[in-house]
Amino acid sequence: MPLFRRTLEKSYHRQGFFNVTVDLERFIRPREGPVELILGTSGLRIQGKVNRSANLNRTARIAGGSKLRDSFHWHCCRR
Repeated sequence: MPLFRRTLEKSYHRQGFFNVTVDLERFIRPREGPVELILGTSGLRIQGKVNRSANLNRTARIAGGSKLRDSFHWHCCRR
């Protein structure tokens, strides 16, 4: 299972998504559709979607909606 470490851009944090870098593309499904995200050491599972039309180079954008946004906020801002 690949581990994605990301710097949270403001838009990621506000909207609950992240873009996959080209070097990690091979771990993402080739077509748009559902994906299960397992977050951090807590193992929280979130249903998300792979979007391949959001980025001009067709790399994946993973959208997790409000649950992912809330997880980003909780992990980044609780300190």
